[in-house]
Amino acid sequence: MIIGELLREGASEDAIRRRLMSHVVGFNPNSCWIWKKSHRGDGQFYLTKSEIRNTYGEGKCVSARRLMYLLTYREIPNGKHVKTTCGIRGCVNPTHLELSE
Repeated sequence: MIIGELLREGASEDAIRRRLMSHVVGFNPNSCWIWKKSHRGDGQFYLTKSEIRNTYGEGKCVSARRLMYLLTYREIPNGKHVKTTCGIRGCVNPTHLELSE
């Protein structure tokens, strides 16, 4: 689990959330929260683990949607993916996220 790994590596949950939110525009609970950081070639939006810890680590990527979902709802069962209900690819508002196969 990504959150557990980061916490074991010394990042606080509050620090993880602050770092994630520093790349988001729009905080109205009913609107999309748009990821403003660049994305990888596959169109998915990511932070590296070293960016979250604000250190220079191995730099493994963590999906911004997945990280937001974990911070909010605590668990993603094996084999599940996080998708948006609003259809906006860059949205990371936890109220717009749901699990899919």
